Amino acid sequence: MWPPCGALRTLALARSRGARACSMDGGVSYTQGQSPEPRTREYFYYVDHQGQLFLDDSKMKNFITCFKGQPRMGSPAVPTGPARQGRSVCPRCGPGPGGLGAQRAEHPSPSSPDPQFLVTFFSRLRPNRSGRYEASFPFLSPCGRERNFLRCEDRPVVFTHLLTVDHGPPRLSYCGGGEALAVPFEPARLLPLAANGRLYHPAPEQAGGVGLVRSALAFELSACFEYGPNAPALPSHVLWQGRRLALTMDLAPLLLAARLP
Repeated sequence: MWPPCGALRTLALARSRGARACSMDGGVSYTQGQSPEPRTREYFYYVDHQGQLFLDDSKMKNFITCFKGQPRMGSPAVPTGPARQGRSVCPRCGPGPGGLGAQRAEHPSPSSPDPQFLVTFFSRLRPNRSGRYEASFPFLSPCGRERNFLRCEDRPVVFTHLLTVDHGPPRLSYCGGGEALAVPFEPARLLPLAANGRLYHPAPEQAGGVGLVRSALAFELSACFEYGPNAPALPSHVLWQGRRLALTMDLAPLLLAARLP
């Protein structure tokens, strides 16, 4: 046996004797922690429009059952303590609970904050070209020989906080990773989309290039928008730090090429 290096350690091991299969629309089915080939395990996740990550087969998806990262904006991450007794450093996934070949590790459950898991998961996210579950789970976060499949309500990257550190440029943090999961804030490239009323911003290219801005943050940023007289439904400019910037709308082709919710 080998311990998985994702966040399903205890849960997957507890289910291993009598795991139930999960069926989705389209006839797709899976079992959390399944091993389709020797020394390979597969896990399945879901991220909602608030940037909360869940086990895909969770019956209840809310703040209680999601995986926790940064407790709140500006607060320090909950320490995970690499290489504590009974834990090891995964050579592929970095600090945190053990990886392939490590000792059986302590498991961060959804109710126990573990920012390192979220950082590892989302920093490794990429399009799913594994040949497995590509239509149902379009993104994949690999960890050694473990496959972590992800589907999303809208986009796999959801920006949750605007970070400002001293006098440095602001950054947008996503999916509970705090400063460890953040990109430079580009206000001129914000994309308000009339089709669904949501706001988008550039995201890491390997994660699709476009991320959703969480509703609460989008509402705050909307106060900076300026609307033209002939287009009251969509803003044309954004006022940011004393500058009036024209919205480029350059993300629209990339976003519209993907399937909208």
